[in-house]
Amino acid sequence: MVVNFRRLRLFLIILLILFGIVYFLQAKWFWQASYPWPYKQEMVEVGASYGVDPFLLAAVAKVESGFNPDARSDAGAVGLMQVM
Repeated sequence: MVVNFRRLRLFLIILLILFGIVYFLQAKWFWQASYPWPYKQEMVEVGASYGVDPFLLAAVAKVESGFNPDARSDAGAVGLMQVM
């Protein structure tokens, strides 16, 4: 009987930890701190007016320039999106 109680207690502790992790990962502040999105408002507005997903714009800006508006490549591309 003692073994079953220990297993039940371990199961409940693991279950509580898992629920805590799921709750923590759903928190908006967690994702905003983990993945900052500079120029969000501008990308949402431009994306809406041109029919482009703002997440695509943010992904390209992140990969191409790291959200640095003054970025310049060796090939001559400039700006957030590294446009030539």
